[in-house]
Amino acid sequence: MKRKIEFGCLLILTIAWALFVLWWIFGASILPAKGASLGELDSLDCGTFSVVYDTDLKIPVAAEWVCAAQYLSKARRERSWRFIEDIRVNAPRACHDDYTNSGYDRGHMVPAADRSISISSMKSTFIMTNVCPQVPALNRGAWKRLEEGCRNYARHGVQMRVHVDAVFWKADTLRIGRHGVAVPHGFVKSVYSWPSDSLLYARYFQNW
Repeated sequence: MKRKIEFGCLLILTIAWALFVLWWIFGASILPAKGASLGELDSLDCGTFSVVYDTDLKIPVAAEWVCAAQYLSKARRERSWRFIEDIRVNAPRACHDDYTNSGYDRGHMVPAADRSISISSMKSTFIMTNVCPQVPALNRGAWKRLEEGCRNYARHGVQMRVHVDAVFWKADTLRIGRHGVAVPHGFVKSVYSWPSDSLLYARYFQNW
C-alpha cells in the first residue's frame, strides 16, 4: 500500500511538472481544436463511446470512452475492414481514400481493441468520425503502447475513463485528401479512474 501511495504521489508530481513545462513553452502558441476551426461541432453518440466531430477540420477533435474488462475479449480486426463514412455528419465529409498515399495513418481516437468484446463492437470504431491523420511513428509507437498499457490494467480490474483532444497550433494547418482533412499538430490524452474520476495519467503527443 505504501508503495502504491508513493507511486501515486510521484505520478501526480510528474504530470503537474509536465503540464507546467508545456504551458511555459507552448502556452501562448497552442490553440484548442475549437479555436482552429471554421466549422460546426457535432457531438456524436457511438454507443459505447462518444466523439466531437468538426465539420471544417473533418476530424474528431475529441473522443471519450471507458476502458474496462467488460469491453475486452478476443475479437480481432480483419485486414479487409475499411473506415466507413459517417452519414450523420453533413457532406462533404472525410472518407477512407483521403488518407491513401498521404503519409499518414488512419489513427483511431477510440482504439478498436478497446471494443474487442465482439466483432460488431470492434467494427463500430471503424468510422471516419473516429479517425485522425497520425504519423506512423506515433500511431504505431507511443500511442499504441499507451493503449496497450490501459488495456493491460483493465484486464486486471482497473476501470478507466479515457479522453483525447486534437491540438492545433497557430501556424497554418496541413490538409490531406480531396476533402481537405486537417492534420492535428498533436494530441492530449488523459486517463481517469472510473467511476471515481481521479486523474491517473496525462500526456501530450506531438504528431510529426
